[in-house]
Amino acid sequence: MCLRCRHAGRAAARARFNRVVLRSTAAAIVVTIVVGGAASVVVRSRADSPKTTHTPEPRARTPVATTSAPRPTTDSAMGTLAKSVATATPPTPDSIQTFATPVVARSIAPFDPLVPLGESSLLNGVTATRSDSDVVVSFDLPTLRTRQPQKFERIVRETFGGVYGTPGVEALDRLPSGDIVSQGDLLTVLPQRGALIPVRPGWSIRVIPVLREGRDGPLVVSYRAFLVAGTE
Repeated sequence: MCLRCRHAGRAAARARFNRVVLRSTAAAIVVTIVVGGAASVVVRSRADSPKTTHTPEPRARTPVATTSAPRPTTDSAMGTLAKSVATATPPTPDSIQTFATPVVARSIAPFDPLVPLGESSLLNGVTATRSDSDVVVSFDLPTLRTRQPQKFERIVRETFGGVYGTPGVEALDRLPSGDIVSQGDLLTVLPQRGALIPVRPGWSIRVIPVLREGRDGPLVVSYRAFLVAGTE
């Protein structure tokens, strides 16, 4: 084959190849356009279609019984409380009742008996029995028990210092003789109310004769003595 024929053949083959490529390209463009148009139609149709939602059916509610008076809300209740507090009348000092426990002033005795608690011996068989509240001086002896006022006062003056010590002795020194039994009858009045012996300002010792029945009538066999506030 000559060069001219070979050149012509190559030109013809190149022309055929170009036609095939152009056809393939045109077909691909057409397919792309068709597919793209169809896709756009589908998307547009979906966008234009209305959205449907599932609405649940309402449940039947049980009717609730209501009262005629509406229940106040929290705000209204607080408002009512604030108004009542604002309009309340403040208490006056006269309307305030105090419950203070009354304080009872307890007097303190100026001194205690000299004898210890229990029974103690004084003199000539006389005994003194001290308790928390008083001292009982017993002289139930044949030579000492008596119905005579002067003898009773003598026994008190002889034993008083042994019971109360110096305060008792000083009190009797200031008291005139016969003043104890002069405050009442020995067998009737003094056993009930006793005789007072002043010992300190505002303080006295009360002496009460104690009786027992004897063969010829009552006899004074002892006396009780204890501190009291006051002189009457």
